[in-house]
Amino acid sequence: MNKNFFAKFVFWKKWIFPGMYCYSDGFISQKPVKRDAEICGVVAFKRKHECFCWALRQVELPFSSDGINFCDDWEKLDGYRATKLIAEQAKEQGKRAEAVRFCLDFQSTVCCVNEVFLPSKREFMLSLGHLDVISDSLKRIDTPAMDCGAMYWTASGQCLYPVWLAGVGYNFGFGFVPLDRKCRVWPMFRLKF
Repeated sequence: MNKNFFAKFVFWKKWIFPGMYCYSDGFISQKPVKRDAEICGVVAFKRKHECFCWALRQVELPFSSDGINFCDDWEKLDGYRATKLIAEQAKEQGKRAEAVRFCLDFQSTVCCVNEVFLPSKREFMLSLGHLDVISDSLKRIDTPAMDCGAMYWTASGQCLYPVWLAGVGYNFGFGFVPLDRKCRVWPMFRLKF
């Protein structure tokens, strides 16, 4: 799909808000409407020429059930670049990296999306500012919202702390949580205007 696919929405971008629905053909609406395309996500937050959406799929998985060795400090990377780096390292090491694989598999199911990723800790926290609106939108289409008692894997990490876990009301990492522990994976994707 052409990266400029969403250029036609440039006039609309100032009217895109958290909680709006994103369809698989790139259409964005405030309410669910009948269309040939399916709803694939809900807008989490927006900044400048980008719109970040939560995918409609989430699951409980280990980060990497067979472990993975990290050799880079990617705390300051965005979720997309960190996810890409983790996927490359997992491939080199022959590791499963189930959390990242789940996100990349979602990408192949939605034609309008070419950047699906495990969100960074910062991106995850930015979306929490709109959690009520996002949850209401997800309830309207009978999709599970964020589990407030669960912990979610993020793509942020450092050499000493391979991955961060985040949750509602939490903003800390667990450096020694086993990577084979099951936590929530909720892919995010980015649309560019």
